[in-house]
Amino acid sequence: MGAKYALRRYSEENYQEVLGLIKRAHQLELPITKIEVRRPGAVREGDFSDISDSAIRTRAIEGTLKIASLAKSDSSPQTNQVGNLADALQTAQEELKSLAENPSSTLDEVFPVLKDIINFIQIRNISVYVPVTKDTWARLFCSCPWPQDGITKYAPPDGQVPTTTLASIISAPGDFFRVDIGVKPEESPEEAHVRIENEFKAQGIVPDWTSIDNDRERSHGDGRLLFFKIRSVSGSRTLGVFQAHNLVADGETAFPLFENPQDEGRIIAILRAIFDKAAVTIDKIRERSAQEKTKATAANIPATEIKSSSIPATVQEASLFPVFKGTQNRFLMTVLVFLNRIRGLFIETILQRLVNIVNPPKNCKLVEFYNTKNGKKKRIKAYIDYPENVSDRSKSPWVIIPPAFGKTKETTFLLALYLKRNGIGVLRYDDTSAIGESEGDIYDLTLSESTSNISAAIDYLATTEGASNIGLVPFSLSARPAVKATANDSRIKFLIPIVGSPNIQTLLERVYGEDLIADYKKGERKGALNLLGHPVNSDTFLGDAVNAGFGDRTSTEADLQKIGVPIVWFCGTEDPWVEPQEVAKVLGESPKRKVVRYKGISHRVREAGLAPALFAETVKTILSLVERKTISDTDIVHPHTQEIVAKSVRERQRLSRKKLSKDEEVGLWRNYLEGFDILLETRDYMEYLEDLSDFIGLNPGEKMLDAGCGTGNLLIYIMSRLALQKKYDSNWANSSFVGVDFVQEALQNTEKKIETVRKKRKNLPTTTVQRVDLNNGPLPFGEEGFDKIVSSLLLSYVKDPKAVVRKLCGSLKPGGKIILTSLKPDADISQIYHRFMQKIKTTHSKDPHQQELLERGRGLINAAAGWIEVEEEKGTFKYFSEDELVSFLEAEGIKITKRVLSFGKQAIVVVGTKQ
Repeated sequence: MGAKYALRRYSEENYQEVLGLIKRAHQLELPITKIEVRRPGAVREGDFSDISDSAIRTRAIEGTLKIASLAKSDSSPQTNQVGNLADALQTAQEELKSLAENPSSTLDEVFPVLKDIINFIQIRNISVYVPVTKDTWARLFCSCPWPQDGITKYAPPDGQVPTTTLASIISAPGDFFRVDIGVKPEESPEEAHVRIENEFKAQGIVPDWTSIDNDRERSHGDGRLLFFKIRSVSGSRTLGVFQAHNLVADGETAFPLFENPQDEGRIIAILRAIFDKAAVTIDKIRERSAQEKTKATAANIPATEIKSSSIPATVQEASLFPVFKGTQNRFLMTVLVFLNRIRGLFIETILQRLVNIVNPPKNCKLVEFYNTKNGKKKRIKAYIDYPENVSDRSKSPWVIIPPAFGKTKETTFLLALYLKRNGIGVLRYDDTSAIGESEGDIYDLTLSESTSNISAAIDYLATTEGASNIGLVPFSLSARPAVKATANDSRIKFLIPIVGSPNIQTLLERVYGEDLIADYKKGERKGALNLLGHPVNSDTFLGDAVNAGFGDRTSTEADLQKIGVPIVWFCGTEDPWVEPQEVAKVLGESPKRKVVRYKGISHRVREAGLAPALFAETVKTILSLVERKTISDTDIVHPHTQEIVAKSVRERQRLSRKKLSKDEEVGLWRNYLEGFDILLETRDYMEYLEDLSDFIGLNPGEKMLDAGCGTGNLLIYIMSRLALQKKYDSNWANSSFVGVDFVQEALQNTEKKIETVRKKRKNLPTTTVQRVDLNNGPLPFGEEGFDKIVSSLLLSYVKDPKAVVRKLCGSLKPGGKIILTSLKPDADISQIYHRFMQKIKTTHSKDPHQQELLERGRGLINAAAGWIEVEEEKGTFKYFSEDELVSFLEAEGIKITKRVLSFGKQAIVVVGTKQ
């Protein structure tokens, strides 16, 4: 018995805490006894009216997270054993702390402590709903013993909703919540609205009311029915739903919600207080002992009672799982597909176990090992991508991919996919003292530590996989420690850098604009420096580079003299930071060494359409070296597009999901936009502004909106051109330009620029700026108010680009023109930055403000390569293709008239007219 809840949440960022608690329960071996998959078709969420079994349908409609109320002090044998909850919590916390601090503690000692607390928290069913496909829902049940007495006394004193718990677990900055309320028989819907709205407002949640479904006014049992649902919404996309009610099947008593306001919080409070502390204890004990096969990691979860509709596998899923034959194996395939689609849940481990039953691991596994150099033990997190279609992995070639500066292991997933599909195993890891999941902060980065991480990775592969044919494929800065490691470790059989730098001194100079190595040798100590968006202790980093033999071209040449294995160095013809000529000079003449110039590739190696070809060439190179024969293009296996997308999505989900607060986001954009003005010094950006001005084709008397105007560069460019016209049409005074942005400081800078331009000529168009957050609410201008609209480099950074385009098109007059632009997918502005830095050094050599200009340029590239690029890699920001921009406009009835590349061929510009 007890209060009945339904937990229906499927936004990863919104339900991580709840899922984490479920995972803790899973680690405690609370048995999962049922997995069900159903297709409700087109019915509303939670209806499941197509299910014939009425009992199953009833459970599906109500959902269930059943939590037994805390038994009164003497009404339950469990309570008599350990006293009240407060005493149990205090005792457990003290015992866990003692176990964590005791060097001789074992994991077996942790679980009796936790079981005492579980006596207070008798979980009957946990039901998690996830959108498997557009019309499919999945539910998981987690069951354990249920007390049969001592719980029936409770009655709701005033029907209050447990809003404290809800507010703590559904908060999602920037989203709003819709609340549907079922009413008790004695109150009207209006009274319910007022009552519940006041309670939620007290928790800082402003409801957006919708109509109440008729069935929620039904009464059951003793007539007390409360049913409510909170939905987190972003535009038209539902992010998460939390539903709670005391609706039960016919013939059962309608169980009230919790009597004590403190009791209702125990779903979160108790589990978090104990299980999270237990997790800390378990982690500490694990670090001290080798007892890995314990109850904490057991995942023996039988699916003993399964009622499942068949889920047809997609092409993507068919490529991810082995082929099953026979009725039983077809059923297993259905379960695997279902589990694969429930991303982020704790049963990922079950999926891997089920796959392993019928086939050895073929995908990738997250592992960890340690760098123990100099007596310091640092944990390294890594992915192993197992080679496919091989009988003995130990005899396969293996590749270690050290990460580029400021990058994580996830950024090399595509190369890893190409390698594994062609029978080459991969170990890719996060550097220590870098970003990612390995230990240490990037502030303390040194190349010596990066080199020792490579050695630790080799040790791990040799020990766990028996690998003996190991090579390195480093990127960018990591090429230098890879050269050092190859010179000192005979286990490395080949070295294939991709856009790798052979000379740290020149690379740093091109990135930072100053010769940092030379300055360090002169005795200059610069302390913390921002390198590509990441703070680094330059004194430590540069000191290590100079003293450990990394600092210049000569040191690289000295290491290369010790290397006798093949080296193939891939360079990009569009890379501004690594010159192929310098690489060739450093490598020297040798039949075992080759420089490959790859046309169109820049330093980022993510140019759309080019990276796959480069990675296929990398595979050919490795196979030809290992097999000592020529490998043709037709011999290479290319991953399917669906597989690439699936792997990208899965690995992005593992990246940090910490959301920026509104103030943090505004602050980052403010700094970025301030640096953006420096692009006015570049030819590429000025040509981009000229293109936008020409394409929009303004006429006197027209009204234009610049959506996401930033610091007003486009507005000022257009007004400046008008101010310089010899034959100025006075009718321009009847025109009006409007700029909107959500960064107030940027708008203030725009206003100052406008006043400067107005001094050049009278009767310029009226120009106003306004703070508007395009993510929230309608535009404050009404419908069809503008003749021309420009959205320049904006859509990549809004939450719902389609919704923003819809707003903009709604504000456009019939026959009006609209321009959308976006950096192209995997755009690389390093060339633009490099040309800017060269210009400042040459044309501003005597300018007293030269250093200020250089600093502003660094600020821009630091933001672009720092938090913006990180958010892009996480999937928060997205750069759109030409086809995607076109589809946004065509969906709103816009006829496309022009599509071009601009901004140094890094931005896509699409122009259309409203029909």
